[in-house]
Amino acid sequence: SANQARAALGIDDESPVVGMVARLCPVKGQREYILAAHQIRNEFPDAMFVIIGEDIELDGYYRHELERLARHLGLDDCVQFFGFRHDAAQLVNGFDVFVLPSWIEGLPVTVLEAMAAGKPVVATSVGGVPELVMEGETGLLVPPRDPERLAEAIADLLHHPDVAHRMGMNGCARVRERFSQSEMLKQVMALYEAHVTKG
Repeated sequence: SANQARAALGIDDESPVVGMVARLCPVKGQREYILAAHQIRNEFPDAMFVIIGEDIELDGYYRHELERLARHLGLDDCVQFFGFRHDAAQLVNGFDVFVLPSWIEGLPVTVLEAMAAGKPVVATSVGGVPELVMEGETGLLVPPRDPERLAEAIADLLHHPDVAHRMGMNGCARVRERFSQSEMLKQVMALYEAHVTKG
């Protein structure tokens, strides 16, 4: 539940929680996320920003850089790094808004998981993301590497929790309809049949 997830994150029930789940590396946009957090903090002083994911590629160096940036912006009390978590999918239940500000992206499973958990998504319009996140219906799309637009979209959803909730519900329904296992299996089989009959 949301309460259990927040307890696991050590965040009280009153604070708005914005979160992202991705490995720590520049192309996933954690830096833009922290810069956006700085902007959002002016409007939502009690907002908390969760970052789940490990810095594998740069051996901890990038996480260190991100922590330094958060400290420099005076955000070390509200930007929290959780590293790699086996229970990441459960922790998403504690978020009010799920964010993925990648510069490049394939078809991100984390976005599907957030939608399945009924969370509104703010993501960059790159790769396969616009196929998952329907602008204005299941979330908001912003250009990559644009912390200002990212902050505006997140703040927009925090200002309108009813709209955010509706987007989350729409996302959940969309995942069930389009991306359930049986539906995925049907689509894969259709591709396979088409390929075999061609051959």
